[in-house]
Amino acid sequence: MKKSIERFLIKTQLWVSFMISLLCLFFGSLNHSVNYNRIAIIFFSALAAYNFICFQNTWSRNILKKLSFHISIISLILVAFIVCKEKDLLQFFHIAFIGSIVIMYNSDFIKIPFRNIPLLKIFIISFAWAYAILYIGNSGNRNMFAEFLILYFFIIGITLPFDICDMKKDVICTIPNYLGIRKSKGIACICLFLSALVFALTFYKQGDLIYVTAWEVVCIISMGMVVFMGKTHQFFYTRFWMEACSALPIIIIWLQKIRVVLFYKTTLALIKSCYEF
Repeated sequence: MKKSIERFLIKTQLWVSFMISLLCLFFGSLNHSVNYNRIAIIFFSALAAYNFICFQNTWSRNILKKLSFHISIISLILVAFIVCKEKDLLQFFHIAFIGSIVIMYNSDFIKIPFRNIPLLKIFIISFAWAYAILYIGNSGNRNMFAEFLILYFFIIGITLPFDICDMKKDVICTIPNYLGIRKSKGIACICLFLSALVFALTFYKQGDLIYVTAWEVVCIISMGMVVFMGKTHQFFYTRFWMEACSALPIIIIWLQKIRVVLFYKTTLALIKSCYEF
């Protein structure tokens, strides 16, 4: 089962693309402005971007036999189709901006890609995710700056374990290589705490208690996962379980809504039975 997940979900980048889409859906639901076309753009853009970043240096060898190449091309075609369907010129510029960051992040034809600049990698990834979710995946957000900070801190928090996992493979200086594992985990927990704090201060007074509760719970779970990250099987732990933290907020919202509906139906059934009695 684990090998199948790695092969079909993780290595094809389907899992990370699905997770960023669910995180996008959560913020759309928070702002009562869910747009499934935009979420589809996020999914296929992430799918194309991650396959390009991870595998483009292997495309020079038998490009037509590379699954990652075909996934990237098909995803880009679908993104172009949905954007044309949306007829939103601003959306095109946002996608072009993020696309340029992806190309500069890790491309063979760039002399010094962003990924090779010491200590910068994680901040570029967090910026790209937060920007894409808020400006491409959603529209009309009430608290754009606050939401950007919430996402930025959260993504740093759940991404630092990836750098811990890659410490021995990274040829550049990353935060774990520079500060060590313990301090890196501490920074991740601080970022998750800041994300939870900003979310609570921003949305508690607006009557979004169900969303505040969901986000606080997810940040606490994420902190626990960072702290108790082991020294073995780190690849699967980070690429699957840490990545899954992005899906938890909307899952908690769905569970709470299902509970309310079930409670409402049960109450109506009880009232009806008592009335008939």
